[in-house]
Amino acid sequence: MCGIAGIIRTDGRPVRAAVLADMAARLDPRRPDDAGGLWLAPDGAAGLVARPRAVIDHAGSHQPTAGEDGAVWVVFDGELYGVAALRAALAQRGHRFASAGDAEVLVHLYEDEGPAMLERLSGQFALAVWDTRRRRLLLARDRLGQKPLTWWHGPAGLAFASEPAALLAWPEVPRRLDVRCLGAYLRFGYVPAPGTALAGVRKMPPAHCLTFDAGAGRLDGPRRWWDIPRGPPRHGVPLAAWCDAVRDVLGQAVRDRLVADVPPAVLLSGGLDSSIVTALAAEAAGAPIRTFTARFDEAGWDEGAQARAVAHRLGTRHTEVRVRPACIETLETLVRHHGEPVADSSSLAMAHLLGAVRPAATVALSGDGGDESFGGYPRHGALAVSERLPAAVRAILGPLGRLLPARAGRRSAWNAARRFLSALDAAPLERYLAWRSLFGRAPGAGVRAPDKGVSAPDKGVLAPDGSRGSVSLEARAPGAGVLAPDGSRGSVSLEARAPGKGVRAPDKGVLAPDGSRGSVSLDALLAPDVAREALADDPVARWRGLARGLDDRPWADRAMAIDLQDYLPDDCLAKVHVASMAHGLEVRSPLLDHRVVELARQIPWDVTWRRRPGRLPEGKRVLRAAFADRLPKRIIGRGKMGFGVPVGRWLAGPYAEWARARLLDPGARTRDLLQRKTVGRLLAEHTARRADHGDRLWALLALELWMRAFGL
Repeated sequence: MCGIAGIIRTDGRPVRAAVLADMAARLDPRRPDDAGGLWLAPDGAAGLVARPRAVIDHAGSHQPTAGEDGAVWVVFDGELYGVAALRAALAQRGHRFASAGDAEVLVHLYEDEGPAMLERLSGQFALAVWDTRRRRLLLARDRLGQKPLTWWHGPAGLAFASEPAALLAWPEVPRRLDVRCLGAYLRFGYVPAPGTALAGVRKMPPAHCLTFDAGAGRLDGPRRWWDIPRGPPRHGVPLAAWCDAVRDVLGQAVRDRLVADVPPAVLLSGGLDSSIVTALAAEAAGAPIRTFTARFDEAGWDEGAQARAVAHRLGTRHTEVRVRPACIETLETLVRHHGEPVADSSSLAMAHLLGAVRPAATVALSGDGGDESFGGYPRHGALAVSERLPAAVRAILGPLGRLLPARAGRRSAWNAARRFLSALDAAPLERYLAWRSLFGRAPGAGVRAPDKGVSAPDKGVLAPDGSRGSVSLEARAPGAGVLAPDGSRGSVSLEARAPGKGVRAPDKGVLAPDGSRGSVSLDALLAPDVAREALADDPVARWRGLARGLDDRPWADRAMAIDLQDYLPDDCLAKVHVASMAHGLEVRSPLLDHRVVELARQIPWDVTWRRRPGRLPEGKRVLRAAFADRLPKRIIGRGKMGFGVPVGRWLAGPYAEWARARLLDPGARTRDLLQRKTVGRLLAEHTARRADHGDRLWALLALELWMRAFGL
């Protein structure tokens, strides 16, 4: 793996080596004096840099890499699988290799096939190819978005880098917050691609590429070079056949990812997906493998017992890593590495866990991707249940759900049902948006005209005065939260919010009709002049684009496809990448092999999910059946728990003052963006345990600390 960056100038001025060296240093702050490999074009119009973080020592492999005649130069981050066959085919065509590295394979493959070469690649990667003869740059990102790639284009030319922080080393790139992306961040806890929190800086979406013709100053793209299967699923295939196919494809994906100089470890959470990866890795390795699990002292957040059962069954060398409240202080470091605010608090635990893995291994396998492809999030099951209800019934149950009183109980079925009911009278995607949003909109905000072929958005929630407005979980009845074990108020999650926690997290307060305690809408949180710009974009319109071509599939299946292209790369994989790079570790996810994803997307909904009378349907039916003989029964039958961190408790307890000092500081960087009175109310309610705003406060803290780190 290798952090990459580069500049292509079109204004007649040369690229400076010092700027490239600064970009490289920002890609790996652990080694500020190591500039990595650097190449400057003889005419000074182009420059590339690579910061090596190798996990496999390929003989003679150095980047940037060129072919025999120096006409094509490549920088590449990631790992390719099945590259030996590509190398052999290229050698038969007469290409000569000076190294054993993947980057040189890319050079010769581009020489033969140009941008079409991307379809031949399997793996996780971000790459840049500079064609000196055509004066053309190719930038591309892997199919599922496992490796990040950002870029900026302006009058001076184009710059790219693995991480946004590196782009700011070039003075041409403005250091300014993109206010239009602020609303999306506060809804979901991340900025969806192609946006970033920095004005003008763009994220390459997964499976996209662009070409930049420096001679003409013309930018083509980003455009898709691969897509998820969008045709109808394959009906009539028996469950046993699906199980055989999944075992074969997933088994090969695991074997491909076990190649490393040091035997890889496995991140074992105790959930189904990581347990399956562990079982396949243990089988393929032929010797005891290392497994690592994060542990929490707080009841209800710890999966240590489940992970230990899997490790014992498979005979792994198991290590448990305690995650304690003090890790909250690493947020400042994480946002600096990330280059954007990141509100997924599980990034704390991931960084702490990977720090413990690094002394034992340079590669770790994970179970990321199973929920989005095989059906693991309860919110998808909830959407399926809601689809089966007649519209007239939903129209009645939605308002009733918002009137139901809350009951105590952290996993109260009453409160879970109440949350489910509260958005039933919304259109499907608006309903899903309500379940996923960290902060929603105020009643009556964001109403749009109905679109053809889509349920009318005006079936939104009823405002307190009875008028019809936009979908907003904040518009529900008083006290919509449940009481957590520590007495704080929240609600049972249907795995419905952006930062990726499971059914367990009691963190969704509500805004009562009379404005009493609970959550707060974006309209009340943001300063009025900021809100107009920050809330201008429509997240549902973007989702419709991600769900295009899936009209013959259930809305719940479309929601899985949306999460696969949005939540997975922009939240889950982003946090893993940042945590792993901070420790010089590479994380590989067999369930994100494109062959696995393509197979999973062909499985019909009623095969993926098992209906259960009176309960949400159970997902991952094929995975459970395929690996029932390899794992403990308690693991096969487990529901989704999720990898979360109890930041709500920590911010109400030992770190309450830490949060208050940063958010209410008179010199806070967010003081002109947020309404101080609203932030103060959130803090007061949370610390008094009248409401649980843990995830919301965490999002605001990440934003504040990111703005400080980047001088915004």
